[in-house]
Amino acid sequence: MKKRIRYKYKVVRIFEGSNSRQSAYSHKFSKYNIKYTKGEYVKALDGSFGIFCFKRLRDAKDFITSYLTLLFNYKIIRIIPIGKGFWPKFISSKLTDEYIDDYYKYYDDNDSSYYNFDCDFKKPIEGSICYPEVYVVD
Repeated sequence: MKKRIRYKYKVVRIFEGSNSRQSAYSHKFSKYNIKYTKGEYVKALDGSFGIFCFKRLRDAKDFITSYLTLLFNYKIIRIIPIGKGFWPKFISSKLTDEYIDDYYKYYDDNDSSYYNFDCDFKKPIEGSICYPEVYVVD
């Protein structure tokens, strides 16, 4: 019996003047800005939660309309997750490498005082999930 592939979804940003598909939630020159090329495997950065994805297409669409500025060109791509998923309790909209580094440095699931840290915490969209690696389908 053939195993059914369960696709997940990733929101990527298309930068003006290029066909490059990159992380939607970081600036162009950030170390957290990962490129997503069709047919390639992409690994998450060490020390991060993983590659931020969505279980359903509608979750990815909700993320674009609820969390991202519509001034940029976004696309939703299908991916195949590799490894165990992690469900983040909070996400941060701060875009600088320093804020993202601090987010990971101070993150503690069990410490509520952490959530007062200046990282602009938000609850993630339903269906948000992070994976250590993904395969880019399209």
